[in-house]
This record gives sequence, structure tokens and C-alpha cells, in this order.
Amino acid sequence: MKKLISLAIALFFATTALAQEVYVPSQDISETVKTGALKQTVMVGDNIKETKIEYTKAKGLHKADGFTQLGLTASCTANESEKTVACTVSGQIKRNLVVPTTINPYIIIEDEYGKVVITEFTFNLTARPTTLKIIKGEANQSVKAGEAISTIQIEYYGIKKFIYSGKPTGINVDKDNENQIITVSGKFPESTIPNVYKFHIYGVKAENEKDTLDLLLTFDVSTDKPVTVSATENKTQKVFAGDSIKPVVFSFTGANDYKIITVPPGKFSSSADADDLTVKVWGLVAKNTPDGMYTIEIEVTDGKTTAKAQASVEVESESSSSQSSSSGEDPESSSSVSSSSEQTDPESSSSAKSSSSEETVSSSSKETSSSSETTKPASSSSETTSSSSEKTVSSSSKETSSSSETTKPTSSSSETTKPESSGSEKTVSSSSDKAVSSSSKETSSSSEKTAIIATVVPSFEFGFVNNELTVVLPKPAMLRVQVFDMMGHRVETFAESVVSSKSFNLAHLNMGNYVVRIESERYARTAKILVK
Repeated sequence: MKKLISLAIALFFATTALAQEVYVPSQDISETVKTGALKQTVMVGDNIKETKIEYTKAKGLHKADGFTQLGLTASCTANESEKTVACTVSGQIKRNLVVPTTINPYIIIEDEYGKVVITEFTFNLTARPTTLKIIKGEANQSVKAGEAISTIQIEYYGIKKFIYSGKPTGINVDKDNENQIITVSGKFPESTIPNVYKFHIYGVKAENEKDTLDLLLTFDVSTDKPVTVSATENKTQKVFAGDSIKPVVFSFTGANDYKIITVPPGKFSSSADADDLTVKVWGLVAKNTPDGMYTIEIEVTDGKTTAKAQASVEVESESSSSQSSSSGEDPESSSSVSSSSEQTDPESSSSAKSSSSEETVSSSSKETSSSSETTKPASSSSETTSSSSEKTVSSSSKETSSSSETTKPTSSSSETTKPESSGSEKTVSSSSDKAVSSSSKETSSSSEKTAIIATVVPSFEFGFVNNELTVVLPKPAMLRVQVFDMMGHRVETFAESVVSSKSFNLAHLNMGNYVVRIESERYARTAKILVK
């Protein structure tokens, strides 16, 4: 805007100066327009018709004014022997001028006596249509990690502001306000996980802020690195039943997703770090776990190829520990019987770069009798367990039929009785009003049962249908929604005041699994969603 005001002031003073200067008209000089026109209607950002003018009985150029402010050039060449002057006006009108408007630049040619002829141009400037389009480069590119993308240039007009969604790491966006060009360049780091990355550039229209233009750039990133995974920290360890294990760290290459296949009986969680290319598994071994060697197994994949790795946990029961103590044998100093049933991330951090998922595994051949044991979900950087109930989905590993078991809510002092099994269960912690349990009837030779009991706490409801997340609040509140990919990257954030309900469209995200975290002033819920 300052440039436009400066242009208007410059043209005003130029016109004023022309009016104040006293020129004597030449009766000898004649002018002829060879090409182009002295009067033109041009859209800003377009080239004018090149105009050539020839003057006879002329000495040379005295003055040319008002052209450079428009982005044009005016050049004149004199031929003294023939007493002629040839002038050419050409160029592209600047895109950022205020329109519609009329500008009158001029050329003054003088003869040998100092008398002049004035040639005035008239440019009627009009607006361009609102646009956001690629003028150089490809919108869809395939690139290897560590290599630069092909530079993309985007032309825009009539855009008030831009919103960038899903901009990949290593990709740069430069905006030239004068020429109204956006340049996208850069390269994906060598550590980039193979995937299809979608980068949305939204342009909010100046004439209607509720209307936007959407330009999608897609980068299919591959790598020459094979899909591998291995346990790099605490590959083998020994613990007492009821104790926490030391966090097991798996390092991987070439993968973009992972899953935990097997863990010991108890409560376990996992998180992935896309920057360090690691997956960490930690948790609490169930108190009544029998003596033996147990396995933590993980699988990573790039969508085509998979790789697996294992770590070993040797578990010693309390009875064995007591016998060892009575026989004079000291248990390992690094192990201690834990009196707490709540397991938290050993490296508690508020950073949101790692999204955590929970794996619950229980195994038992006998139903617990006199006492019940309560196992709480492991806390992580993306979960809140304080003053919230749980929405638990459990799946028995030994199924022979699909009959359902109803779970009734109890008071906050209720405990959860859960036998251990060798199968795995995925648990999503949230402040839900209900606990849903899907169980199966087992064979007559087994007496296993699974009872899931959760406290009912009034909070909010949400649903995810057709790539749209809808949240319903019981009363007006401030709501924050964060979306993480499965490697822990935060890819989207919404924060606004909601009266009763609000919908968030996530169709612009890459297809695949995500973890969504919804927070109000008093409650928080975390769940896994699938964007199709």
C-alpha cells in the first residue's frame, strides 16, 4: 500500500511539474506512431502493446516520465545527421497497483531551438481475476530423501492471506509480494520417512474472506535405505513380576509405520520418534506373571516391505524372590517390587513430536479369586489420566465365538479385575462416558473371563465420519484439537471457542492412520482415526 501511495504522489508531482514548466510548442517536429497505440486498456500484470514512435526534425529526448512507476521502459535514440528520434515504450504493468485507475505517462522531444512536442500515453488499468495457479514446475513430484525437489512457481492475485497446511520439513516457501509469485523449493532430509506428503496452500480471497482457493502439492518420497529394525537399548533384561521394565529402544530405517506384536503380560505403551528414527516400548509387568522368558516384538513397514525385531524380558515371580531371599540369595539390586499400579513414560516430556499408543496384554489360565487388581493406562505426552475415565476396547486372544459382554460403570473406588493372557489389546485412554468391551466366549476347558470396569465422568462426545471430526460439548467451552501422524509429527491443530458442536474436516491430510487429541477446559480424549 505504501508503494501505491508513493506511485500516486510521484505521478501527481510529475503532472504538476509538467503543468508548471513552460514549454514552447515546436512547429517543425512531427510524430508518427509506427506500432502499438498511445491509448491502451491493460490488466495489471500483463504486457502492454509495444509502441514505437518516430519523430522528424527533432534533436533528441528531453524527458520521459511516469513509465518506470508502472514497470515500463521508455527508450529513445537520436540520429543527428537525419534529425530523427525513434522512441520505444514496452514492458509489463506491475501486478500490485490499485485498480481500476488511469495513468498518463509522457515523452517530451525537443528540436534544435529548444522547442518541444509532448506525446502523452493513456493506460487504463483493470484488475486480474482472482487466481492461485502453478506457472512453473509440477504439482505432483516423486523425489528421493536427501534430494531437492523441482522448483515450483505459483502465480496469485486477489489473495488477502495464505494458509499453509502440511508443509514438509526441508521445503521452503518464498513470497514475492511485488510480482505476486510464490516459489516452493528445498529438499527432503535424508532421514525423511518414505511416504506421500501432501502440502496444501490455501489462499483467502480479498473480496470474500469466507472463500478460499486451494492448491495441492504432492511429494512421493522414497529412499534407497532398506526397511530394517533392531533393538538398540535394553535388548535383554531381568525384572520381578509387578515391576516396570527398562525402556526398550528399537532403531529403524526405511519405514513409515510400526506396530507392537508381542509384549509380556501387563500394561505397556509405545511411542515413535520420527527424527531419531526410534520406537520406545515401556511398561509394567503384571504382578502374578509366572517365571519365564518373555518377548517384546515389533514390526515396522513402508507399506510394502516389513521387518521385525525382538527384545527379551526375564520375569521372576514374587514367590521365587521370597525363596531366593530365604536361601540367602539377594535379588538384583536394580529390581524392586512396585506398590504402584500406574505406569508412566520414563522420559516424561511435554513435547508433542511423539504420538504414543498403548498396548495392553493380559494372560492367565485362572480367574483371580479373592482380590482384584487395578491397572491404569500408561501416561504419555499425548494423554491425560487425571480426573478422566477410560474408553477401553479389549479383544481376547483366544476366541471361539463372538458373543458380547456388558460392562457396567461403577463408582470411582471400583477396581478392575483383569487376568493376564498372551494376546495383545489396544487401549485408548480418554474421558469417555462409557467403557465398551468386546469379549469372546472361550472353550469349556478354560475358565478365563475379562471384566473391564470404568468410572463414568460427564465430558463430551465426538465422532469421525467421511474424514470429518465432529465434537459435541455439553456446554460452551474452549476446544483444542491436535492431529498427529503415527510417527509422532503434529500435522494439524485447531483451537477455538465452541458453543455446542463443531466439525473439523481432515480430508486434506494424507490417507492413513492418525492419532487425534481433543481437549476442553476440563477433559481430554485421545483416539486413533483413519483418513480415507
